[in-house]
Amino acid sequence: MGERVELRHDGIVEAPTWFGPAERPLFGWFVYPEDAKVRGGVVLCQPLAEEGNMAYRTFRMLSQRLAQEGFLTLRFDYDGTGDSAGSFEDGDRAQAWLASVDHALDAVRACGVDRVSVVGMRLGATLAHTALARSSTTIEHLVLWDPVAMGRAFLREWQMVHAAWIADVDRAPEGWVETPSYRFTPEAAADVRSLSIRSAETPVAERILVLTRNDRKKDARLEKAVAGENVEWAEVDDQANLLDVPTISAAVPQDGLHRVVEELTTTTPRTTTAVSVETQPTARWVEAGVDLEESAGFFGRDGILFAMQTASPATDSRLPVVLYLNIAAERHVGEGRSWLTLARRGAGQGFRSLRADHSGAGDSGLHPGQQIDRVCDAYWLQDVPELAAELSALPRPDVVGVGLCSSGASALEALQRDALREAVAINVPFTIRAGSSTPREWSVFHRRARSLENLAVRHRRIAQVIGRAWSVLDPRRASLWTLRHAVRRGGDVTLIAGDDDSLDVRPPRLWSATWGRSLWSSDRFRVLHAKNADHSLRVSSGQDEAMRIIGDRLDAIAATRRENAVEPAGSR
Repeated sequence: MGERVELRHDGIVEAPTWFGPAERPLFGWFVYPEDAKVRGGVVLCQPLAEEGNMAYRTFRMLSQRLAQEGFLTLRFDYDGTGDSAGSFEDGDRAQAWLASVDHALDAVRACGVDRVSVVGMRLGATLAHTALARSSTTIEHLVLWDPVAMGRAFLREWQMVHAAWIADVDRAPEGWVETPSYRFTPEAAADVRSLSIRSAETPVAERILVLTRNDRKKDARLEKAVAGENVEWAEVDDQANLLDVPTISAAVPQDGLHRVVEELTTTTPRTTTAVSVETQPTARWVEAGVDLEESAGFFGRDGILFAMQTASPATDSRLPVVLYLNIAAERHVGEGRSWLTLARRGAGQGFRSLRADHSGAGDSGLHPGQQIDRVCDAYWLQDVPELAAELSALPRPDVVGVGLCSSGASALEALQRDALREAVAINVPFTIRAGSSTPREWSVFHRRARSLENLAVRHRRIAQVIGRAWSVLDPRRASLWTLRHAVRRGGDVTLIAGDDDSLDVRPPRLWSATWGRSLWSSDRFRVLHAKNADHSLRVSSGQDEAMRIIGDRLDAIAATRRENAVEPAGSR
């Protein structure tokens, strides 16, 4: 396990912790000044479902800014979301999420802060206001940032966004509500529809700030529910850049972020109190009949790579460690928590696993000069080998890397450097634009010829045919060329592709029969089709299919290892 359990930088501490009920723990991050002298505590209630993915960087940055201004903050995952215990499809969701807010407030107060405030965005704002309205205590400040007045509208909006994605794939059962990356059971959907911001019988906070979008009409029901002399309304102008774009393009709304920080810093006294922040990086509980142990820590040569380890008493040292890599700029739980689901299921089958963030992404730190959330950064090429080296002392670490798109490419790169035993890669875009900013050190990608790129604007099919013919004449231009060498050196490759990504993993027959013959005839190389898998696995049936294929592959690995009954030397 990584020796470091906190990240220190810029005068602040970011410390992962489990808190709440021991039988169903919640996961979160305390972020506070290094001297532990604070002006107050702030509970950060992030959005739910895909909006939570989109706003994750925003809330991490908000916690950092507030810590630099002298606040102790706790950002956390609600029950059954993120890294917290439970499933998104469990029952009684609304009450579980509201209880999560209560537990977060208790955890902050337990640190010894005198003043407590809450910031919530979207459905997180709805949950925060509802939880406080049923509480017997009043907090200092409540910031409702682009709040959802009615849960019914939230679901309807995201159903409309997702409708085109599920037109040609297997759908969830009748009554379920599908949204990008997440599906709501009929009971959970009813719970969300029941949520709304209603007038509180007693004041929930001494001061309330409501931040609304300047590009949308103000909700009259919200104005009526949140009214009073202690309430201030303001508009922010960049929320669309966060929520009205694809997740990979979500940008931190700097105007809203500045307004929240300004509200709390200008209205909170500068007198400080020394606090005692006790964190618990490890939690143990039973889920779906499996005794789980999850531990948070930092890995790598510089101790900045965050990962969550999952194990159980059933962990079998004969099996490889499974390393699930964060996708693009998102964090380590996977689309719809798919990586987390696989990790916890795998623990019951004897696998130890890590869900990890590349440097500059998710909850990891930055290398000097590195940009935040830059996908396929040059530093990523060293991240996976460093993680794998800490997990296994073998010359070729006994680690299986699993990734989607960019993180699938990262696993393949590590395999080529003999840093993994096997790479399982989903929907890797082997062919990239001629002008792509991806560093040329990435060998699994090959750039389209600019002439073919220009031709494809008007004649896409003709450009594809010419490109495939070109790969026969110049075999190094074929998408699978570099994998040929990785397999020859003893690595295993499992490629999973949906319909939209299948062309890159199906080179021309002539190439496969000549240059690629050794690859396709090897039992170390396999290509599997997932018909429901869109490129980013935003569709739930695609997630299910990908998880089934990965689960089957891990089962095959386990059966082979146990049949041979060989424990790799140097395993840790």
